[in-house]
Amino acid sequence: NPDLLAIVQAPKHALDLSRRAYYATLTHIDHQIRLVIGYLRENGLLDNTIVVFTSDHGEMMGSHGMLHKEVLYQESIRVPLLMRVPWITDEYKQIAGHTSQIDLVPTLLGLMGVPLPSRLEGKSLEPVLRGETSLEENAVFIETNGPLIRAEAGVPWPSWQPWRTVISGDGWKLNLSTVDQCELYDLNEDPTEENNLYDDAGQKDRISSMTTLLQQWQQETDDDALLPEV
Repeated sequence: NPDLLAIVQAPKHALDLSRRAYYATLTHIDHQIRLVIGYLRENGLLDNTIVVFTSDHGEMMGSHGMLHKEVLYQESIRVPLLMRVPWITDEYKQIAGHTSQIDLVPTLLGLMGVPLPSRLEGKSLEPVLRGETSLEENAVFIETNGPLIRAEAGVPWPSWQPWRTVISGDGWKLNLSTVDQCELYDLNEDPTEENNLYDDAGQKDRISSMTTLLQQWQQETDDDALLPEV
């Protein structure tokens, strides 16, 4: 894709401009959130309202030499998730572990006392919010059917090929594809994903067990994407 290649090779001043515009947008969003919270407070609605702040995706903003979002790096797939449920607690707390937005709708319905439709995917995180269970062992799964675009100029990009990712409860991340270099990252020690350990002989057992997690998830979701043999 020549257009995407041009973005990857954009000069530094263009990247700086994009970052400034991005941060300005974030400041604008902060202001709008303040207006919403203010309205709820002024009208006596704040303590009877669930407030959620999240996003559909991140942005690379120059990380790994990229500006776009259609990749599996953390800058692209990790998003904020802030929730205020006043009838559970008014105290701020950070919940350890990983979750997915597929659990957001069941969580909101459960908090409002609405029965969950049988066809609804995901699970309610209400027990986690109440401190009854934990996310520390929870694995999350990510899928994309586009290319994992790389920063090196001139590298051929596979067109619309499936990738499947699992992030384990202990903070390891496995990206699998049959058309490109697979990846394994220790997000605890390498949060910027600079050191691909997929070909490390000492990680074979880990790769095998994480691949099994992906295969189980594929069976549960009727996902027929091909994964490489490990």
